[in-house]
Amino acid sequence: MRKVFSKLLAAIMIVLLSVSLFACGKTDENTILFYVWGNNNDVANIEKLISDFESKNEDIKVEIERATGTNVFDSLKTRFTSGSEPDMFFMDPNEINGFIEAGYIEPLDDYIAAEGGLELEDLWDFNDAYRYDENGVRDENGKLYGVIKDLSPDFMLVYNKDHIDEYNRANPDMPIEYPSETVPMTWYEYLDLARKMTIKNGDDYTRYGTLIDYVPIKHLSEWVQQTGSSLYNEDMTGLNIVNGEIDPKMKEAFQFLYDLQVSRDGYDAPGKYMATSLINSGDLFNTGNIFSVWYGRWAIPSYKWDLENMNIGFAPPPVPERVYGDERDNYGITSGMISYAMSSRTTKKDKCYRFIEYCMTDGGKIMADIGMNVPGNKTIAKNEFINVENEKIQKINRYFVDYLEKYTHPIINSPYISATKFDNILYQEMAKVYEGKQSLDAAIRAAHARVVTETSINLD
Repeated sequence: MRKVFSKLLAAIMIVLLSVSLFACGKTDENTILFYVWGNNNDVANIEKLISDFESKNEDIKVEIERATGTNVFDSLKTRFTSGSEPDMFFMDPNEINGFIEAGYIEPLDDYIAAEGGLELEDLWDFNDAYRYDENGVRDENGKLYGVIKDLSPDFMLVYNKDHIDEYNRANPDMPIEYPSETVPMTWYEYLDLARKMTIKNGDDYTRYGTLIDYVPIKHLSEWVQQTGSSLYNEDMTGLNIVNGEIDPKMKEAFQFLYDLQVSRDGYDAPGKYMATSLINSGDLFNTGNIFSVWYGRWAIPSYKWDLENMNIGFAPPPVPERVYGDERDNYGITSGMISYAMSSRTTKKDKCYRFIEYCMTDGGKIMADIGMNVPGNKTIAKNEFINVENEKIQKINRYFVDYLEKYTHPIINSPYISATKFDNILYQEMAKVYEGKQSLDAAIRAAHARVVTETSINLD
């Protein structure tokens, strides 16, 4: 009898386990499962939105699932292929193609047209990155598969004015002016300034001129776009190498990336290459151990910069050595453009859209007050966001919105290459250059060969 009971109990446990595994990621019909990523501060802000939304929509609950692992999109693909996908999720314009081809994402046009709380006129033109035609090809007149939650010119130059004041006191015959808020420096004017702000004690840095620790390859993409060239070849399947020749403008951007991180010509590198990301430029800027950083608006609350007591200056991203008339051409990029997206498989589409619409309207106003980034709803960006009570923050917000609207371009990534994998390959090959193990040309060619053979946006 005991054996029969044991076998019966074991069978029941297997059934329950199977049900549990099948239901992983599934919730009841009143609960939306929302797949997100970010640091603790980011997730805490999302939780604020959820709390306010649920207080106004008592028939809907939103449950967060926080992504784990190094590649959140690979994990999301696995969830879809196993049938345990979330109801809605964050999406990146450079990772979305494969999800659309697989039919995993619901277009939002009909929902926006029917509801009326969020209008197409509220959306920045940057949302065209989420428009695709019926063949899965990016098309500014195609269907909209996501709405950008917030965005920013990603690499504005943020610097410590006190460090320039300190230098001028020590060098009264050769004073340095603060960088202009409107006219960008050239790359090598900036390199010269960052070198002067760098302080070393023997081999140890006591103050860095800058660090390229935050998405260095996206920096590179901006610089290549500033030259008017492309990081990619014509069919966008590899780097810009034509008939065996490396594009000279692309190489110029690679050279600037190198010069910022490697000491040469008797000068210390202001942004010493580091093989790990243990040192964070946002934190070092806060403690005064770094002169300048390259960030979007989100960095201020994320790193808790003390705007009242820090003497911070803002300037446009430096540009290549090119002049139009008497003005240098401002050019920045926005690279994140993370959107809210909805699963085509969810049985809770109306509930999901109500939450998306809330995040882009009332919730967007909450985020505007927090000041994480420029709101994805440009109506809110041009009203609540630039009219906050604090005058110092108001000036900063206006500065970022103005630059976003006038001078910022979407980052150009290949629709055929996984941006995450591409970043990793370029980082690995450039590391060998910094360490003296290969030439810059060799790194570009090696990265091209690896991109062609190793990267793919396919889901299978």
